[in-house]
Amino acid sequence: LLRPDDRQVLAKLHRTIADCDDHLATFRFNDVAKALYEFIWHQYCDWYVESVKEVLYGDREERKETVLRVMHHAFSNALRLLHPLMPFLTEELWHGMGYTRSAKSVMIAPWPQALDPMAWNIWGDTVGDEAYVDAKHQMIREARVMRSDYNLAASKDVGFILRPAETEANNRLESDIPGILALLKADSFSVNSAFTPGRAMPSSLTPLGNLYMPLEGLVDIEAEREKLNNQLREVDQHLDRVSKKLDNENFVNRAPEEVVAIQRDRHEELLQRRKKLSGLLGAL
Repeated sequence: LLRPDDRQVLAKLHRTIADCDDHLATFRFNDVAKALYEFIWHQYCDWYVESVKEVLYGDREERKETVLRVMHHAFSNALRLLHPLMPFLTEELWHGMGYTRSAKSVMIAPWPQALDPMAWNIWGDTVGDEAYVDAKHQMIREARVMRSDYNLAASKDVGFILRPAETEANNRLESDIPGILALLKADSFSVNSAFTPGRAMPSSLTPLGNLYMPLEGLVDIEAEREKLNNQLREVDQHLDRVSKKLDNENFVNRAPEEVVAIQRDRHEELLQRRKKLSGLLGAL
């Protein structure tokens, strides 16, 4: 009953345990902190907790029980790994979460043992699912950027269409649509290997394929075009001023290096902004 997201977080947990063991053995405590931050904050809180909401709000009790077991397993191991760095907080959480049934204190709880990746097959196709879920997360990020580019609020009924890069991924994607919708916070998500947009629309190349976001009924195209053109004109004005400074030999040769560097960074930033605005206009 494990979902791809369950297998992925278990794989990330065991990679983190192995990394922490390596870093502690060589006294690289800052690397221990970074590894734990990446797992607890990004993998567990940002992604895994979000992915289980679709199950916990559903009516399949067996699946709820499974994801809760995975959640507690991952979190209790994370507390043990974090204990040397944050002893008081982890002790409080250990008691608050009821983990004293396995050990009266996190301080005397067994140190987590990393499973070798070769043993992960006890959970199913964990290596394949880890790669798939990582790619799915990147697709979700790209979708969120597209929504943000057009100022589409979370309340808007946005739909997405994915043209997968590999047709053999269709079954995995189709079976994961409820979970994808929960993370996308979208009204619809479909997988279509033959999809070709009839007109230009916002799209993004993701590890899973081309992701499209139809805009019909979501934005006022003419108003959006006018707004983007105004922003583009403003960027061009700033770009012209910065370019004149950098083309002035007196400024480049006499101004402090850090001042010139700031202007060069600003020039590159404006060029990237101009490129993005032009792309958004092209999609409209």
